[in-house]
Amino acid sequence: MTETVDPPGKARVIPCPECNGVTSRPCYECQGEGRLLQRACPRCGDTAWDYLNGQDDRQGMACRINCGYRWTTDHPGWQAQALPANDP
Repeated sequence: MTETVDPPGKARVIPCPECNGVTSRPCYECQGEGRLLQRACPRCGDTAWDYLNGQDDRQGMACRINCGYRWTTDHPGWQAQALPANDP
């Protein structure tokens, strides 16, 4: 049975520090969304994680500080980590 996780999963949505969370403003950091996504460990939610090879997700990721969990890009808890749609 496949696990389903609703966005943003364990990720944190934060106001963009560059434009102070103002939407529809030309901002390089958030592309006008006014918010950014901090991806997190799908098990414990800690934002301190690393790529196993130090460069990209090809070999997976690992929770660096809290639980030591390892996962790959096909983990449902990782795939769910996306900005939810802006409700008008």
